[in-house]
Amino acid sequence: MNNKILSLLTATALLGGCQKTDDARTRAEAYRQACLGDHSVKCQAMKMDAGIARLEAATAIARRSKDKFVACQGRPAFDQGIALFDEKMDYYKRLKPNVFMRSVLSDMQIAFKQPPFKHEAQLAAFMAELERCQKGTLALLPAN
Repeated sequence: MNNKILSLLTATALLGGCQKTDDARTRAEAYRQACLGDHSVKCQAMKMDAGIARLEAATAIARRSKDKFVACQGRPAFDQGIALFDEKMDYYKRLKPNVFMRSVLSDMQIAFKQPPFKHEAQLAAFMAELERCQKGTLALLPAN
């Protein structure tokens, strides 16, 4: 599920064409090139940075589509969706290895189990509604 969300966010971000999108693309490519099969502290930090960059790009795209989304679903739904992006960015920042590990133990191999983001389903629903509203189709559920 997490990979599907990241793929959706990446696809959305790649279509945006802004500076944050370019940064996300660059970070994701650097991670893929440097860290294939590598489970080092450095690569874990790169993975989290790439995820944060993708979320920043997706947030920028969502903010550009604010008027359409608010007309489609309402301001509270938009604010909740942006809050979910912010919460997931904070989640990735908490998972990122600390400065000591990145600077002193950067090549050390670590076992990393990423716990699931607790609001992944709500974030996916927001992204789906955002896409639906961008296309101009009516939402399936009325706004509360």
